[in-house]
Amino acid sequence: MKLADVSIRQPVFITMVMGAIVVLGLVAYSMIAVDLFPDISMPIVAVSTAYQGAAPEEVETQVTKPIEEVLSSLSGVEKVRSTSSEGISVVIVLFKLETDPRRAATDVRDKVTSIRNKLPRDVFEPVIDRFDPSAAPIISFGVVSRNEGTSLPEVRSLVEDEIKPSLERIDGVGSVQIIGGLEREVHVDVDFARLQARGISIAQVVQALRMENLNLPAGRLSEGGHEILLRTQGEFRSVEEIGNVIVASPSGVPIYLRDIALVSDGYKEQRAISRLNGKNCVIFTVTKQSGSNTVTVAEAVRKRLAQIQERLPQLELRLSSDESEFIRDAKNEVMQSLVFGALFASVVVLFSFGNFRNTLITVAGLPVCIIGAYAVMYALGFTLNVITLLALSLSVGLLIDDAIVVRENIFRHTEELGKDPYTAAKDGTAEVGLAVTATTLTVVAVFLPVALATGVVGKFMREFGVTVAVAVLISLFEAFTFAPVLSAYFFKKTDSKAHGVSGRFMKRAMGMYDALNEVYQPALRWSLKHRKTVVALSILLFAGSLLLLRVIGTGGSPRGEKKEFNITLQYAPGINIDRSDALTRRFEDILKKQPEITDIFTVVGTTDGAVDQAVLHVRLKPEVEKPRAYQDKIRPMLETIAGAKITFQDASSFTGAAATAFAQLPVLVNVRGKDLAEISRAAEELKSRLATVSGLVDLSLSLRPPKPELQVNIDRQNAAQ
Repeated sequence: MKLADVSIRQPVFITMVMGAIVVLGLVAYSMIAVDLFPDISMPIVAVSTAYQGAAPEEVETQVTKPIEEVLSSLSGVEKVRSTSSEGISVVIVLFKLETDPRRAATDVRDKVTSIRNKLPRDVFEPVIDRFDPSAAPIISFGVVSRNEGTSLPEVRSLVEDEIKPSLERIDGVGSVQIIGGLEREVHVDVDFARLQARGISIAQVVQALRMENLNLPAGRLSEGGHEILLRTQGEFRSVEEIGNVIVASPSGVPIYLRDIALVSDGYKEQRAISRLNGKNCVIFTVTKQSGSNTVTVAEAVRKRLAQIQERLPQLELRLSSDESEFIRDAKNEVMQSLVFGALFASVVVLFSFGNFRNTLITVAGLPVCIIGAYAVMYALGFTLNVITLLALSLSVGLLIDDAIVVRENIFRHTEELGKDPYTAAKDGTAEVGLAVTATTLTVVAVFLPVALATGVVGKFMREFGVTVAVAVLISLFEAFTFAPVLSAYFFKKTDSKAHGVSGRFMKRAMGMYDALNEVYQPALRWSLKHRKTVVALSILLFAGSLLLLRVIGTGGSPRGEKKEFNITLQYAPGINIDRSDALTRRFEDILKKQPEITDIFTVVGTTDGAVDQAVLHVRLKPEVEKPRAYQDKIRPMLETIAGAKITFQDASSFTGAAATAFAQLPVLVNVRGKDLAEISRAAEELKSRLATVSGLVDLSLSLRPPKPELQVNIDRQNAAQ
């Protein structure tokens, strides 16, 4: 074989080639992004539109339906679904899998912009979110005051002015979201009796404030060879300036805002309350940029927060959730499996050859194959995740197969045919070259189609198939280059009469194989004489294995055992923030008494303004081995509190309506129809039947009773008088 001949004649060159592969692989390993799973960005886009104070029916007819209609006309749309609730509309567009996610988001944004003027004037600007798991919240913290001198509003201000800008400057950080605390707001409480007495409408007050709070450019002024910019300073600098705004001037007499209203410095109405172990706090969540290294970004955030903690000793920063911890643990476990697999494969080779030198020559190329695969993974844009590491772990045996075949044949040429190592390396490699190539290409032909699969599974398993194929091809190259070189220059003929450690080990290994052969030969002879019996037993074993499929559980991606979880509390529609907060505190009191729990992060309400739900993020002690079993333990304790629907979910950062719409529970049943009342009845009946199924917990419906409302019917004739 020419490749092997060139390698044997140029040992320095081929050694440098192997060294280059290792160096490139190590550099790529230091730069490759680390994540839990491969990037499976789906062409799914959500449009969130806030319409404060609007009932679900108004949101549906005035906001959701116009957006649905315009988005349904986009090319490549497979499905459009929506959720209309109080003050918020969420429309989710699912495109065909072959659609580019970025192009889909751009098309949705253009369509929504085209109908912006058709939506109610008071709606907020629609927010376009692309479903991108690689640009997700990765770490969140709770911030509390260490002393009574720092109030909650000051904590919020420090987080907004000091922590958030500092974190957003970190490479790889996409955004920082803040939840909880008190935000400053200037209140203008109008006295309507004084308005009527002076003949002023509320619209005049609003218009006066809007027109006065402006900075306007006024051009340029040239004087004495200099040019000066002119700008009118109209923005308010203090509460007193707001009170001095002239609302109207009837008969030339100015009427100031302070004459008809009370202007005060206060805080925004709280629609979200956050706590850490029962103490009011401010929670911030860090979202990474798409494609960035989760572990690296999280470590950079932690380091920056450690510096901020030194600068702001009055604050206590407590970790709420860190996705990088689970990713790091999962990566370390798979890497450990990879190392153990390589060691066990080496032991098998050692027992096969019975010689330490031959074993070392055979397995020397294994690190080259694995490290070299990292370089190709980085070049293809893959991440270091449990799927790619699993591919490398499973392929350890395949990677060493080629070298074993080549080495074993070289060994035969040396020991049995009496050739010198140099000649044996050339002849032995050439003799099995075609067989080794065929075997390797067969493995590639098995795994590479996995990367070409379509659908969600194809997106998920693409990196698996490519990684195995690349690693096996590198092993083929190594078997025809590096293995012959090592055999030609470092191999020594074994002495069957050697009395050293290697000789004694070889004798024992051969003795073990002889004993195994004594058992195997009679079994083989019996099998050949009773062929029908062997075939029948094989069929029975195969059928029995098929029956086991009914016992083994099935699912999608594996679910790890995080030492944390979320408890979602859903209250009755119409509940106010105070009652919702009081009920949530009762759940907190029960959880505080559990010795296995270290921290409880609480958020009452949502970032979108809904106050009829709360989320408890629970962190457990490291010694709790089975968090899911612990959830079953505390569920009966929490169910003693009436007035809330309890749902246990995997730990995640606190997010808004779009993310809630994206999230799905392990089992989700869709009930569709044209009549909402009929759908509601069918869903309730289905829920009651599913409640009898063993193993199902936390059953709930997405359709909720309407929030109580007070309707005002205007008498248009009387109003016109």
